[in-house]
Amino acid sequence: MPESRFLSANDLNLHYVDWGGAPGPPVVLLHGGSASTHWWDWVAPELAKTYHVIALDFRGHGESQHLDPPYHTLHFVDDLEALIHGLGLVRPAIVGHSMGGHVAYAHAARHPDSVGALITVDSTMDLPAGVLDKLRERAGKPARRHVSLEAAVDRFFLMPPTEKVRDDVRRALGAHMFKQESDGQWITKSDRRSSDRELIDVPSLLPTLSCPALIVRAGKSTVVTPESWKRTIELIPGAKGAEIPDVGHHFILDHPEPAHACIHQFLSTCEDFAA
Repeated sequence: MPESRFLSANDLNLHYVDWGGAPGPPVVLLHGGSASTHWWDWVAPELAKTYHVIALDFRGHGESQHLDPPYHTLHFVDDLEALIHGLGLVRPAIVGHSMGGHVAYAHAARHPDSVGALITVDSTMDLPAGVLDKLRERAGKPARRHVSLEAAVDRFFLMPPTEKVRDDVRRALGAHMFKQESDGQWITKSDRRSSDRELIDVPSLLPTLSCPALIVRAGKSTVVTPESWKRTIELIPGAKGAEIPDVGHHFILDHPEPAHACIHQFLSTCEDFAA
């Protein structure tokens, strides 16, 4: 069973979930923006049959501590590095979904000795200006308040709203995404202000990556275009690509089988992770 734990680092408490799987090689799972470790609840159990699986809540997300803005990609990079060193993980595979992939790219460039392999899952290397504007607009609005957890889950949706998952999965996930305030109202656990985050120029970093890399795209993604996916693969030396047909951006939730199969298959080709 997964264990919920905390690590004190970078002047805050970081939450992570340890799915076990030792003594297999370590694999660290990174969630997307406004998400949490629970995005991996459907993939992690299968991965933990082979690897020691850890899922991190970035600062301002899930059970990790909130700090005053600004939030910066490099803050998330620092938190990931603190987790790796704090737990004594030796060159783990880093698997990042959406924003988590963006952080993984930056981390692999800044801390090449800390990464044994890199897998990004439907993660764009940069965001169009229009998307950034929408994220900043969202960050400036107060969190919605709900009279009950049931009411909060009823209104819970994924971003972007065009990306749908099965309703039973959406509701199971939503049950983890809210907290009760002192007045009895329920609000999202993620800090909305983290949507207005400072990015870095990831495309310029990609040619410097030296670890084995797999770039995965959801076939029906509205986040990563085929052109951007192909360009990312071209920029990373020796990178491989995989496209999973007929699934959307959040397929790790309701189509976990092709997700963990893809991860397993790639890691089996990497010297440090081959069974």
